[in-house]
Amino acid sequence: MSTMARIMQTVSSTSFLRSPLYTAKGLGSQRAFRVLPIRRRRTRGKVQFVMQDVEPTHAPQINERTQYNDSWLEKKSIQFLTKRMERMTGKTTEFEGYDGFVDITKKMVHGHHASSQQARVHQLLHTVLPGWLLFQIRLIPRTKWVQETYAFFTVFFFKWLVGESEIREREVNGELMKSTVYIKKCRYLESSQCVGLCVNLCKFPTQNFIGEQLGMPLTMNPNFEDMSCEMIYGLQPPPMEEDDAYKQPCYSMCITAKEKAKCP
Repeated sequence: MSTMARIMQTVSSTSFLRSPLYTAKGLGSQRAFRVLPIRRRRTRGKVQFVMQDVEPTHAPQINERTQYNDSWLEKKSIQFLTKRMERMTGKTTEFEGYDGFVDITKKMVHGHHASSQQARVHQLLHTVLPGWLLFQIRLIPRTKWVQETYAFFTVFFFKWLVGESEIREREVNGELMKSTVYIKKCRYLESSQCVGLCVNLCKFPTQNFIGEQLGMPLTMNPNFEDMSCEMIYGLQPPPMEEDDAYKQPCYSMCITAKEKAKCP
């Protein structure tokens, strides 16, 4: 066997390359490689794996960015969250409004791997919601009415963060309920144009925080083709490595990658 063949065999057999972290759009890279046992060949008792190139996703064609007429309270909410992130990171943004919020999130995660990015969001949420409030919320029984209330609260109070949304009825755990929030076009995904930011700063941290700290199961299903998203309260999310969003490559024209040389 040639020297190059032995090197490729060694690299392809490493646990790192077989890890879903390297393939998933949890990393936010513009281009990833997935190691799959798509061709097996035994050489001296060892199984060789072949690297398969994973093409980046093409972002939806956006002729004109959605315009938002934020109220005074919504502007204050955006400013409050932005200032909290500036204080936590020690970084600042020269942009104002929602653009400033998106800019500081990019700076907050730059240089941190996926799990570290999600941990920073958890840290931020803990600074926004006091421990005594989280404790009181966890004591509330997880009834159908409570799950539907979570959906109503999301639609009513968080348009400034995620965009226009509506409540939809669907079966959750064998029961028909209005606990699904359908986000028509996610404001954050449209503004950031980055799958990695969506997955690591929104989907997984939100699911984990609401599930662990509030005791409410939540599954978020972003659609990276039309930028819509479903938030299903009461539904336990799948393990991260089995989640389709975790395996999603970034947009081919990812703004973050163009600005930072690579996605977060």
